[in-house]
Amino acid sequence: DVKALKEQARTALEARNFTQAEELLNQASDADVTAAGQMQAQANKRFVSAAESKAGNGAIQETQLNYPEAVAYYREAAELVESIRDAWEDWVSYLYRWGLLASRAGSHAEAQAAWEQALIIQEEKLGPEDPAVATSLNNLAGLYQTQGKYAEAVPPLERASAIWQAVHG
Repeated sequence: DVKALKEQARTALEARNFTQAEELLNQASDADVTAAGQMQAQANKRFVSAAESKAGNGAIQETQLNYPEAVAYYREAAELVESIRDAWEDWVSYLYRWGLLASRAGSHAEAQAAWEQALIIQEEKLGPEDPAVATSLNNLAGLYQTQGKYAEAVPPLERASAIWQAVHG
């Protein structure tokens, strides 16, 4: 259809019918944009499905206590959905699992990076005072404590506590 519209526009241009040519090219553009949107929606579904499969493999590896392998799968799952606006909850979930298993594997810097990214997303999507944000702050504080970084653990613990007090009294 787009090809035919463009051919009609070329014919209209040759006939110096600029208004018709412009209208036909606009129709061609609209058709391409609509098709691209449909294709993108389908591609996003496939990426989400692929991420679910990667996370499933991560869970299998976690069950077997193969933390480095599980980390790799959750990292891949997170990367697959990172750019899909509607999949932010999946992204946060995969980042959380990635961070948890990286921590268990002793990769504290990797865990911290994953959890900090999850925290940023949650603050953006849920607001800075959401209970999920408090949980993420608590996780980061626990990671700092595990590494003996007690002074670094205090600010996220205090912030998490303030959120919980505001929510639950």
